[in-house]
Amino acid sequence: NPQGGWYGNLILRPNLTYLGSDNNWQSLFLEFRKYIKFPQNSHNVLALWNFNWFTFGKAPYLDLPATAWETYANSARGYVQDRFKGPSMLYFESEYRFQILSNGFMGGVIFANAQAVSNWPGNNFDNIFPGVGAGLRFKVNKFSNTNACIDYGIGLNGSRAFYLNLGEVF
Repeated sequence: NPQGGWYGNLILRPNLTYLGSDNNWQSLFLEFRKYIKFPQNSHNVLALWNFNWFTFGKAPYLDLPATAWETYANSARGYVQDRFKGPSMLYFESEYRFQILSNGFMGGVIFANAQAVSNWPGNNFDNIFPGVGAGLRFKVNKFSNTNACIDYGIGLNGSRAFYLNLGEVF
């Protein structure tokens, strides 16, 4: 449960035939997170998350970027895992985390996200799929600032679900 700062992650994964792949292909994953106290002298945090995931070459279908297939499977609340899949993916989410009880035991979040997955074979980003929702946070450990999370997300065309997490989504 970060209270401020930023995070960056870059993963370049070569999948080469001489190492066992059926085809030579690569994936590139770029991730950025920013945490801003808002208002400045409160315990409330505006959290921003962006990742961009690209494949180059003939990637196997099950290895293509997809909804909630990033490292911790937390993206795109409002849609089931693997709902959208394609050769490349763009993702952005913002979340406002606020305190409900003054002792910090219970808090809340509101969030909004958007994902775009490129189509095949054109590799164009034709559609954006938004999601919104809210959730509750219950402090599990005040020293590590770990929360148990219960969220409800809503996507397009009736897509919706509850999400449980130990630790913040991002």
